[in-house]
Amino acid sequence: MVERVLGLRSRGALPHKGFVRWLERNDRALRARFDFRAPAPWLPGRRHGLVLNWLQDPTDLRPFEARLARGVERRAAARGVPVVNPCDALDRCRKSVQSRILRGVGIDTPPVGPVAGTPFPLVVRSDSVHAAPVWLCRSRADLGAVDLAAIRAPVAAPFVDVRGPDGFFRKWRLLLLGQRACPRHLQISREWLVRMASRNLAPAHVAEELAYTSGDDPHHAVLEVARRALGLDMVAFDYSLRPGGGVVVWEANPQPEIWVEALERPAYAYQRPLLERLFSLWRDDVAARLRGSGGVSAAGRPGAIEPLRESPPDPERDRRPGCSG
Repeated sequence: MVERVLGLRSRGALPHKGFVRWLERNDRALRARFDFRAPAPWLPGRRHGLVLNWLQDPTDLRPFEARLARGVERRAAARGVPVVNPCDALDRCRKSVQSRILRGVGIDTPPVGPVAGTPFPLVVRSDSVHAAPVWLCRSRADLGAVDLAAIRAPVAAPFVDVRGPDGFFRKWRLLLLGQRACPRHLQISREWLVRMASRNLAPAHVAEELAYTSGDDPHHAVLEVARRALGLDMVAFDYSLRPGGGVVVWEANPQPEIWVEALERPAYAYQRPLLERLFSLWRDDVAARLRGSGGVSAAGRPGAIEPLRESPPDPERDRRPGCSG
């Protein structure tokens, strides 16, 4: 029997579109074995040999969906089907929770907690939402200008100044797929909040990034400890270096955006070879977890690929037989 991959996703959404489309171009046989479904009581089907939990963390933001997803996980466990990034692991990625866990195993990461009581200067953000606005508050006046009521579960952390001698801030990202690892990027910015929109693409900075992404991350071992502490199979860690050289971890993101449309701009052409290596590593990780299932697509030919659109549930179909590593 050809085993299939169940990709759990929120209804009407599909994370990791870049990876899925890469598979359509480069490994149609594996892509044809993917089923993308919202959590449901009849999942996983008898032909599913692997579950990829692509629900957004933390799952308790959508309680009904989370209950269904945990039911899928229990049925998968009863059949010996592995689940990548189960809900319990995703829920450990709430900012305050992951901070406590990582600090407990000796990882340098800022303590995250209630806004009241956090010393200035401090950073305010949502405890549960990725890529949300972040505020640097150096005084009570700065904090008073922040509408805390508009932030979902506001929390604060002490500000850590990691500016280098050249006046730039640097943020590294390493993607971990099990024990496989691939550097994703090095973003360099004059601004303390280092994001894609604020990065500096001077030739020297692009060369510095390429030097990082073309090799092994020297801090892989530290971040592997962090991955295991959080119980995640797949995760991207954002980190910087303190002036003395020590790693300070900012965030663990179990559903990182590897590809976005902005990367199609000519200025980012230098990243395309990296994306090929990264997606190849991701494909190898999925294939390794499916190893032993054999065969090609359920339709018997690589070209039979399920579209990306939301598909209605079909329990009858599921019951039919059928960089470093």
